[in-house]
Amino acid sequence: TRSTTETSFAMYLKSDYPNHPLKELLTDLKPSAYIKQTHENYPKYYLLEVFYNLPPERLRQRIKKYLSFYESSDWEIETGSSFPTILIICPNNQVLIYLKKYLKAKLRMLDDPDLMIYFSTTDQVKISGITGDIWQSA
Repeated sequence: TRSTTETSFAMYLKSDYPNHPLKELLTDLKPSAYIKQTHENYPKYYLLEVFYNLPPERLRQRIKKYLSFYESSDWEIETGSSFPTILIICPNNQVLIYLKKYLKAKLRMLDDPDLMIYFSTTDQVKISGITGDIWQSA
């Protein structure tokens, strides 16, 4: 947990999920991390996915899993809050561009595409940190 003036962050990794109150949701989706940001008692939630050099089919499978999870409304039913923002860290710009194009096509097929997904690269995160102004929307 990290706190700034009025903002605090709590990050949970896969190893934390079995003991987390949302363990069933988190162990089903298996994000790299689950982040809760609280600013002036207002919480905001993030699912962080770190992609390594995976084949395109595996990348597409992970995106499809997130989209299915979003469409199921399980998160909203279980938590009573809106679906978390998804942050995806790509190994390079080539994968970032590929996934943005793929996701744009998939989002057009959703009934209610309010899903918020942002992309960055490992290098950008190393330079500016996860809270830096490094995120690009789909």
